Amino acid sequence: MNFLFHIYLSKNDPEEMIGNFLGDFVKAGQEDIFPENIRKGIFLHRKIDAFSMKNSTFKNSKNRFPKEIKRYSGIAVDVIYDHFLAKHFSKIAGEDLLEFTQRFYELLSPIEPKPGRLKDIFPFLKSENWLYRYREPEYIDFVFKRISNRFKRDSSLSHCYPIFRKNYNQFEQDFWQFLPQIEEYVKSLTSSQLSASHSPLRL
Repeated sequence: MNFLFHIYLSKNDPEEMIGNFLGDFVKAGQEDIFPENIRKGIFLHRKIDAFSMKNSTFKNSKNRFPKEIKRYSGIAVDVIYDHFLAKHFSKIAGEDLLEFTQRFYELLSPIEPKPGRLKDIFPFLKSENWLYRYREPEYIDFVFKRISNRFKRDSSLSHCYPIFRKNYNQFEQDFWQFLPQIEEYVKSLTSSQLSASHSPLRL
């Protein structure tokens, strides 16, 4: 769910950036329809997700949620980290967030077919500029509720916003600890590791 974080981590390679974004929409075994560098981005996406789930800082953020809603805390932390990346984007990435998101939408627009639910949400993703609006703390409440509606059962994500606001400073500290760790991990990956044989199929 951390769309902005994924594309930021591949910002120097347009095709890899597209693939890193598509990782949430492409099922294992469906990567072959895409060019090589987009496939690498998809596999990088899975590597990043696997690293995050095992990372101690990410786990600390998850543990800030009470037990009764902890099942979906990983999704909540993904969204929260995207908020702080958006908030501090110009400082971290050295470019304007609005320009960055518009450039990414232009890269993604011609990709066909758009996999999974992306074909349905892309018009709204672009017209409402979801990635840019992540910088607004209040928008995170809307994101939690939107994701929660995708689940047949109450996912408790709709109850995560008050915990986010109550622990805002602590989550922000977690984000600043996590950022250099994930950046260093991505830099350490070799091209051979970003292939189907080296990438986790399910997380």
